[in-house]
Amino acid sequence: RQEAQAQREREQQQQDEGDSQLAMENQRLKKEIEALKSRPPNTPEDRVRRENEVLHAQLQELEGADRTRVQLSMDIVKLKAEIDKLRQGANFGANDLQQQLKEFTMQTQVELETEIASLESRCAMAEEQLNSTNRYWAQASLAYQKEIMRLRTVVGRYDPDSLNGDLNSAMGLAGLPSH
Repeated sequence: RQEAQAQREREQQQQDEGDSQLAMENQRLKKEIEALKSRPPNTPEDRVRRENEVLHAQLQELEGADRTRVQLSMDIVKLKAEIDKLRQGANFGANDLQQQLKEFTMQTQVELETEIASLESRCAMAEEQLNSTNRYWAQASLAYQKEIMRLRTVVGRYDPDSLNGDLNSAMGLAGLPSH
């Protein structure tokens, strides 16, 4: 009986060891299955499926690029039209500016010529007035000098000592002939 008991215990122990080895093997296989699941399948069909997905993604990018190219082409056409419009406006603006400059120059020239004519007229009048004034002063000065000489002569007859200068030198300064 003891031997049978010991035999059963040994068998139980072997079975427990076998169960533990099976459990460990089971754990290892589960991990391997999980690793295989996480990796993409490597069958030819799966490779073709992945390549197809990549090609679809690239095709969508190219279609987007084509739309972008079309949009850029349309933008270029719009910008060229706008540039042409601006160039035409610039040419018109330059011609308009040139015409305004010409008109301004002509108007300014007319104004300046009018002002020059007015100033020349004023200058001629001022010169004439100056000449007239000079003639008046020359005549008036001569008349006053003659009067001064006449008065000196009169005073000199009645009181010759009261004259403070030489009569002849006064007459010479006045441009009159000496007596």
